[in-house]
Amino acid sequence: MDSKIVKQIDETLTEEGWNPAEEEYWDELDSRLQQYLPHRYNQGKSRPRMQTSAGREMANGGSQNFTLSAEQVRAMKDAGMWDDLAKRNKMIRRYYDESRRRV
Repeated sequence: MDSKIVKQIDETLTEEGWNPAEEEYWDELDSRLQQYLPHRYNQGKSRPRMQTSAGREMANGGSQNFTLSAEQVRAMKDAGMWDDLAKRNKMIRRYYDESRRRV
């Protein structure tokens, strides 16, 4: 259900003329997600535990956060993994693990 809400908010923002390539889009998305999905946000923090937005996924890796690039999100959507929460989370974990190996 949460993914459907995020998808609808993303589509609405796009229809309103917001551009996902700009930081203001993500600020507005966060603002609306806090309103409609408050249970996804850590108490006292402005970013969610797991944000299912269309461009900037946050996966909690212990005490650190990992941010997906727009290209990674686009690749997941193109592969048909975006709308399947289990597949999406698996790919987020894979991207996270790959980023840790590069460090």
